[in-house]
Formats: sequence, structure tokens, C-alpha cells
Amino acid sequence: MFRTEFKSSLLVTALFTSLACHATTNDATGTVSSAMVSLPDNMFNAKERPAVAHYIGRTAQEIKQQQVQIPHRNYIASCNTHTDSPSMFVSTTVQSISGDTHSSRFGAVYELKFNPQSGIFENTENQRVLNECIASHGISVSKDCKRVAVVCEKPHGASERDGHVIDLPAQTKGNFVNKHADNHATIDRAMHDLSIRKSRKSPMTLPSLIASNRYYVSQCLDNNPYNTLSVTPYIDTLVNQFGANRKKLKSFSTVVQGNAFKQQDRWQYLLNALPNNEQKAQFLKCVEAMAKNENTEAWLLEWHNEPLSHEYDAYVATKMKSQHLGNVSLNYSEKDQSYAIANVAAVYNHINGTKHKSAQLIVLQREGTTLKIDYNERGWEWNCGKGHVLHIRGYYDQNNDQFGAVCTTDMTDKEFSKAVKPHKKSPKRAHGLLAIKSEANSNRGPGTYLFTVPANNASFTRGGIHNFVPVRDNYGLSVAVAPKKVAESDLINFIAHLNITPKEDVYRTNCLKKGIFSNCELDYLSALRHNEIKIEHYPLVPTQNLMGEKHMDSTSSTRIGLFGIPIGGSRNTPREDQTSSTRWLVGDDNCQYSDPQLVNLHNGRFLLGYAKFQCVGDNQSLQPLGSDRALIPKTYHLVEINEQGDKLTETLSFTDYGWGGLDDLIYIGDGKVAWTYINNPTLSNHIGAQHQQWEVMVYQSSH
Repeated sequence: MFRTEFKSSLLVTALFTSLACHATTNDATGTVSSAMVSLPDNMFNAKERPAVAHYIGRTAQEIKQQQVQIPHRNYIASCNTHTDSPSMFVSTTVQSISGDTHSSRFGAVYELKFNPQSGIFENTENQRVLNECIASHGISVSKDCKRVAVVCEKPHGASERDGHVIDLPAQTKGNFVNKHADNHATIDRAMHDLSIRKSRKSPMTLPSLIASNRYYVSQCLDNNPYNTLSVTPYIDTLVNQFGANRKKLKSFSTVVQGNAFKQQDRWQYLLNALPNNEQKAQFLKCVEAMAKNENTEAWLLEWHNEPLSHEYDAYVATKMKSQHLGNVSLNYSEKDQSYAIANVAAVYNHINGTKHKSAQLIVLQREGTTLKIDYNERGWEWNCGKGHVLHIRGYYDQNNDQFGAVCTTDMTDKEFSKAVKPHKKSPKRAHGLLAIKSEANSNRGPGTYLFTVPANNASFTRGGIHNFVPVRDNYGLSVAVAPKKVAESDLINFIAHLNITPKEDVYRTNCLKKGIFSNCELDYLSALRHNEIKIEHYPLVPTQNLMGEKHMDSTSSTRIGLFGIPIGGSRNTPREDQTSSTRWLVGDDNCQYSDPQLVNLHNGRFLLGYAKFQCVGDNQSLQPLGSDRALIPKTYHLVEINEQGDKLTETLSFTDYGWGGLDDLIYIGDGKVAWTYINNPTLSNHIGAQHQQWEVMVYQSSH
């Protein structure tokens, strides 16, 4: 069954605080049409995993998994865009049962075909449920639709059980990707050690392993229907001897309240106090299995001129995939038929068992009839930016024949350290970085930093960079979310201090020009760092606590920015001889704006998308963890802009169409942009996260 809708545009020009100052060309607003399509085998889409960071919030922990009310990330690719009947391939994760958090998940991939007569996409017979995958991620397709590839997520150790897959990490030179992929020896040792770790450099012990992984306890003990052990008999001791908060002690998962490293003595006590029965043995066996399977594997499945129902070639790309963070994007080069997977990677230190999360850009090069990985030639195996990587999205720049990625981290660089602790009277505030790194950058060195956002240690951020759109040789655009760092009046004073004439929009002024990427707010932070200005005279905008204990205020608002990034040269890094730019397009002191999109319409115009979330006027606490208000928007918006960010059409606003916060929109030719998501995706009409039919939208530019 299909339905087509052509809805009238709702104009919302006030949301463009920067753009509203500039005249538009008054072009007609584009239109959106939609149709409902069935998922393969009438499956339901899966819910998003627990503890997945979005740009202004995060899905709930496993102990509150029932609160996750958004779909799992999905991925799209287009082909035959030069014809009037392009195709869109979709990669998504499905379940056979709705609402069952323990139901098995599978990958799925399917093709949709655009009907030029009706102006909508329709199902085709070219589809497949990938029962062998626990999720499917990035997808790519050649321009002629003949070569299709998808990233299939497999359990840890799957490559050892499959004698037919080509294990590329095992063939890769150097031992980094293999040394850190298998944590079994560390876990085996920890399972037999009941002592407390003396320092973070000492070997991992069983109390520290359990204390630092609440979701292991949740899955293996609290939410295990076959385990009836209760924390109640131990509450008095945990409170009186170990300082636990009685009101918060509702389950074993809540034993550790705060810094897990400092409170592992609580679990040392419990491990000795729990009765040595079958239930305790099963709990520890479950913890061991979950710890050993913390990393999953990412495989590339490739079809060449075959229907999706036919056999595919399979390649192991990485054994270091993190289950809970970031997109897993897949890009394709027509020039040499190579692929690049951008992935958040998780590694273990084999000495002490500590975990760390960064990112990989895995380039799978075509070599005859097979593929290879060689980090000495292409790609990088670590370090997109300083700290843990929470978001990553790859890109392919056909102008330079280079892959790369943009990422968001949870740690700032020393150059911007004043943003972390501006002065003695202010509390310490963690900040992360927005960065870009191409495959030609140093394998282990960081990328180029574009901005800084509040962060919370591998948990979530208030802000993030979404994608990079190559525009021409040595230049591209990115769209990002971030709160204001410097008040406009303070920035004007800073610019006057430098004897620089400000632009009409002061945030677009280039100030010190010390770095390759110029941004006046970053220059302000750099000047503080080098004591060129004093914090007493040049303060920072305060940031409301990320956890949101209090009602939302103006310091928790976010805005949408457009970054012009010069890249290229022999190493494809940002070029010092070309001008970078930053322009904040959407935002005010009242609301949070997030889930940005930027698509090149290939006619000097770009489609900008964003969503409006909770506002100060709602008079509610921020609640970024698992809250519908932080993950489900009030409204979605589309507008066409030019390369400089000038608004070219009125803004189209709607509540019955939308996109996933970590998903993408894609160009399908002839001024059209397509995407797919659940219908009724906003707070006012949301009817749940799992559906058997999804809506496929097409935006048609009038230009």
C-alpha cells in the first residue's frame, strides 16, 4: 500500500537568526511528497541500542531500555541519479517482534525505485533480511547500481567460526588492529581476582570489571528473570560501611553511585557476601561472556551485478567495533572501486584491561579480485580527535579521490583549555572537539579541530558535527550543532581590542588567524589560553550542567552552524592559504536545535535541514538521558541556502515528516533529495519507535 502526500509549506523565518538579516532571492519553496513502504519480510525496525549518544542527548542505559523510543540508525545510498527513475538502497536493523527488547536483531537491505509518474518511491523485489548479521550499517552503491555493499555487524569471534570469510585484519601489516581486538586474556585473569585495583595502571580485577559496567549487572542480574538474588540484605552494610546512598540503592545496578574506580570496594564486598550458589555462578558467567564480547566485528558484504538474494563476497573489516557509539558509514570510490568504513573503535589494554574508544577510517583497497587493508598506504586506524570519539561520519571527496571523516570527541585540546576551567570560581566543565581528518593525515595523529562543545566522558555531548560535503577542489562544507561559547557583546569587545573591523554578523569575523581553521570564538579561547586577554574582562557563556538537574535555561540552548573548510594539497589537510569560515545559521537563547542535514543540490544550492527540540518556555528539566524531549523533536525544517549560508527560499516546517538524528538525506538527481524514516516522528504525534512500514520522503526543489 502506498500513500502520497503533498502538504502546504509552513513558513518559519524567525528561526534563522543569522539568515534573517539577509535578503533572500524569494525563490519558491520546495515540496515534499511521501509514500509508505513495507520493510523486508514485514519485519519491524529495531529500536535504537541503549546508551547511544545523539547531538543533544542519549538513549537510556540498558536498565531503562524500555524507554528507548527511537528507531535504530538506518543508512541510504542512491544510484542511477542521472535518469528519471533513480534507485535508493536502504540498510536497516530489524526484529520479527515489536516491543520485545530480548528479541533477536537482524540486518536488512532493500532497494526502492522512484516512479517518475507518481513522484514517489516504491518497493521492489530486490530485498533481503540478513539473518547472519546482528545489525546492518553503512551502505554504498555504484553509480550504475550494479555494485552494492553493506556493513554487517557480527558478534565478537564470528570470523573464527566462518571458514569462508576473508579476514583482512589478520592480513594487515602491523599488530595494532589485532593486538587490541581480543580482550580474552585480560578478562580471564580478572575473573579470578577479587582484590581491588590499586591504580588505573594496575591489572583489572573482578570488582573493577563489574563496578565499571552497570549494564553487565543489569542484563546478568537485575533484569534476568531466572536470577532472584536481591540487593536488599546488603543495603545496611553498603550504606554504613561503604557510604552508599540508601535512597538510590534500588538494585545491584545502583550499587556504584559515581566514580566506579573509587567505589569498586562495594563490589568486592558483594562478591564475597553473595551466596556461592548456581545463581551467583550464572551471574559471573554472564559477566564474563558480555565482557569478552564487548567488541563486535564489522564485515563488508559485496554484491556485484547480482540481486541481493544471491550470494555475496564477505570481508572482515575490523574486530574493534564499538557496540554503542557512532554511525558506521560506508563510502565508495568509483575510480578504483575501493571502500572506506568510518567506525568508532573500542580497544582494551592487555596489561590492565582498561577500555578506550577512538575511531578508525578503514580503507578497503581493490586488489585484483579481492580487497586489502594497508594503513601505511591509505586510511588510519586511530585518533580522529583527542579523547573518546562519540560521533563519526565518513565522506568521499571525488575532487581529490580521498576518503575522510568528521568526528565529535569528549575531550578538548590544550589550546582551548580555558573552556574547561576558565577561572577559580567556575566549576570544571568538560568539553569535546569537532574535528575533520582525511585518510592522508597521520595514521595516529589527530585531525584538524573546528570547534569545541560541552561533553561528558564518552557518554554524550551538547553538540556535534554531522557530515562533510565536498563542494569543489580543496573546499567543502560541514554542518554542526553547538551552544554559544562567547556572548555577542564580549566578542565585540574582543574584536575591538584587536583593532579589527567586525562583520555585520560578529561571529563570522576572523580574528587572530592563528590556526589553519579560523573561528572568532576559538580565537577568543586561544587568546585566553596564551594570556593575551584576561578571563576577568573576557568571560565565557556559562553552560548548564549536561545532566540537566534543573529546568532548562538559555545556557543550554544550541544552534546550527555551517563551516566552510578548505582542504586539499598533498596531504588533503586544511590549507593555510585559503579562507575558512563559520556561520551560525539557526538558533536563539530559548530552544535547542539539532539533527542537522546538509545536501548538495549540485546547482550552487544546498538543502539545509534541522529540528527544533525542547525550549526554555516548556518549563521542564533538561533530562538529556533517555528523555523523549532530547531525542524526539517538536518540528523539522528544510530550507535551501547557498555556499555562504544565505537563505534562498522560505523555510518549510512540518511535524508529519522527519529523519533520524544520526541518519542522512541523499541526493537522487534533478533537484531531488530523498530519505526514509518512521511516519509521525514528532512529539505531538509520535506513536512508538517500531513499525513494519516506513515513510519515504522526496523533497523537490523548485529551482
